[in-house]
Amino acid sequence: MKYLIIVVLACGMGAAATALAFRGPQQNTKADGSGAPAPTPAPAPTAPAPGGGTTASTRKYPVRVHTIKTKAVVYEVPAIGALEALDTYRIDSQVAGTIYDVGFQEGDDLPAKQVLCRIAPEAYRLVAARDEAIYKAAVADLADAKRRLTNDIERKKISLKEAQTEIERRVAVRTAGAISEEDIQLYQAKRDLADVELRDATQASETQLRTLEAAIAQRESQWKISLDDVRKSTVLTPIGGKIEKKYITNGMFVPSGTPLATIVDRRAMKLRFKLSERDSAVVKVGDKVKFSVPAWPSRQFEAKVFQISDQVDTDARVVSCLAKIETDLDKLIPGYFASVRLQSGSVEQAVVVPTTAILTTEKGFVAFVIKNAESGDPVAEKRVVKIGLSVTDNALEVLSGLNSGESLVIEGASSLDEGYHLTLLPDGSVVVPGVDTP
Repeated sequence: MKYLIIVVLACGMGAAATALAFRGPQQNTKADGSGAPAPTPAPAPTAPAPGGGTTASTRKYPVRVHTIKTKAVVYEVPAIGALEALDTYRIDSQVAGTIYDVGFQEGDDLPAKQVLCRIAPEAYRLVAARDEAIYKAAVADLADAKRRLTNDIERKKISLKEAQTEIERRVAVRTAGAISEEDIQLYQAKRDLADVELRDATQASETQLRTLEAAIAQRESQWKISLDDVRKSTVLTPIGGKIEKKYITNGMFVPSGTPLATIVDRRAMKLRFKLSERDSAVVKVGDKVKFSVPAWPSRQFEAKVFQISDQVDTDARVVSCLAKIETDLDKLIPGYFASVRLQSGSVEQAVVVPTTAILTTEKGFVAFVIKNAESGDPVAEKRVVKIGLSVTDNALEVLSGLNSGESLVIEGASSLDEGYHLTLLPDGSVVVPGVDTP
């Protein structure tokens, strides 16, 4: 019985195989029973071959590379500032009077000691001449008084000497009884009177001369004041510069102290800028700073620090600094806004790369370099990098993770990962600003 069952099963399987062979090959159908052909499953993507090798279906990513270079990098601190005139003078009238001979206009570039106008010049000249005459008359009066007083004192001296002689002669003959004692006393009184008159004349002379000398000093001072008014009546430019504003015209009457004009000193300018408390330590008097202005965006100007505030602005927490500008003054105007950069340090051999080569990830900054380029099958190698300062808008410093001479992916890095096979695009004459240029 056992052998009979095996034979029957074998015959059944052979019949089924014969039936299939008779029908021939059939198409696959969908599981929904519609009889339509089912799509053929796509083959699975081929992973990079182990050990860096390739297969016929390995994908290669096109990238452009750049050789990493080192260059000198200067660390700079940015600041905001504005240009100011080194000095702005308001020229005021120093005497009162009518304006004559106005010889300037706004915008005139004038040298120092240039005549701007005159204020009642003839009137002040006449006053000075009068005061000079008064002074000279007082000097003459003093000389005459000295002459008179000196002669008067000499006469008093002679009178005293005569009185002294008379009394001596009478004292000599008194012993012979030729003259009485009363006569001798009378001549002694005359001698004493002459002595008093001499002393009085001497003291009076000194007092009168001091009075006349004081009057002369007063007349001289008045004369000098008048001469100074004559000088002030001619208005001169105190410095060389450009007239910014003009306030007067011919024929105007101006009191003393009236503004006449404003002149700007263009021999130099100053740059006023502010630094934070932290950055204020990098600047000192004598340092050179660079700045640019909107009117000349591609040009760098220089200034030299000459003053640093001794205290911090308690509201903004900044320190105010001033720098003197002595070059390119013809291209700068007071009031210009300025972008200031101060050098805080430098590195001679810094790795500088294009910004397009650095990618930001959740693990930090990364870049891709090329390995196995000599074998003809370049592969991407991911590097974690530490970046430093931006050198320009297109380049930045890399502190670690990359080395000079390595080939760095600068285009196409966003599509890469570790071990991807690459096709290197020709770099031609690509120049990366900030990397290949200063």
